[in-house]
Amino acid sequence: MTVDVKQPTRPDGVTTIAVYYFLVAIFDLIGACAIVAIPMASIIQFNRGSDLYFSLVGLSFGLLATLILAALAIVAGWGLLRMANRARWLAIALAIISLIFFPIGTIIGAIIIWYLLKADTREAIEAASL
Repeated sequence: MTVDVKQPTRPDGVTTIAVYYFLVAIFDLIGACAIVAIPMASIIQFNRGSDLYFSLVGLSFGLLATLILAALAIVAGWGLLRMANRARWLAIALAIISLIFFPIGTIIGAIIIWYLLKADTREAIEAASL
């Protein structure tokens, strides 16, 4: 006698959010390349002394923040595809951060928070995480 164990299926909305975070990561990486290529070269060429130092520190901070957000978006997307509950919380945290980017980030972030906090979505992810 065989017992069929039904694997929980991933909701389409979770897949959509995962793909969204992969796209966010791609755009973050493009932004990081733009930070290195465009302003960094002009700052080095036209600034001297302490102006150069503070400009490079500021751009380096922006580059680091962009790379960290890209890495977190990749982790969130991958984890959502794997139906990990930790990735759901990471995606919610990233959506909260995106709320400050009015109006598009606010709308998308609010939708992601709403969807990932819905009872059926939470239950599906928690069931798959067991």
